[in-house]
Amino acid sequence: MVFSCQDDGGEMDKEVLEHTLIGTTWLNTEYGYSPGGAYQAVDVPVIPPQTIRFGDDLRLQTNIEGLDRYRYYRIADDTTRHQTVLAFYEEDPGDQTSGTSGFKHSYTVGREGEILKLYYRWCIEGCHLGFKRLSDSD
Repeated sequence: MVFSCQDDGGEMDKEVLEHTLIGTTWLNTEYGYSPGGAYQAVDVPVIPPQTIRFGDDLRLQTNIEGLDRYRYYRIADDTTRHQTVLAFYEEDPGDQTSGTSGFKHSYTVGREGEILKLYYRWCIEGCHLGFKRLSDSD
């Protein structure tokens, strides 16, 4: 499921995603998964805070375990699946904005109210990470 610039759902296009992410810091507040039954959303403790920052320079800063190896991000078009995705890279991919070759990890992005959701693209059960915005500038 992918959400839009609207708080009530729909597909999030590239311009809206850029406006939502670039220059912002987010606090990880939840994660979701399916243990084989009903979908579970679990709160993430806020102490110590687990954050992710999408810099104006397209650098990624995070202390979230598993994501902390990625240093760069791009909002890219997945031309195969016809989706806008958030792609993470270990090394600077340059000016890559179309296609998703070279990425090491990627998400589809949605919003549910004030919560930004990063959905694992290849998770059949709909796994996600949820975030609350902390700031809009460096």
